[in-house]
Amino acid sequence: MIIEYYTKSVYGNEMKYIKDKHISSMLFLLTGKKTITNSDMIALKGLGYELKEVLASSGLEQNN
Repeated sequence: MIIEYYTKSVYGNEMKYIKDKHISSMLFLLTGKKTITNSDMIALKGLGYELKEVLASSGLEQNN
C-alpha cells in the first residue's frame, strides 16, 4: 500500500501530513498526532508500507 503525504511549513518547521483522510485518522488513533515524523516513516516502511511525497492540494491541508 502506498501512503501519500505532503510537507507544509508551520512556523518555520517542516511538518509532514498524510493526504488520505482515512489513513490520517487511523494514524492519529495510533500516534495521537496529526503529523508524521521521520521515525514514524521508518516504522511504516518496516511494516511494508511505501511512502510517497506529493504536492498538497489547494485547501486540503486545512482539513487535517
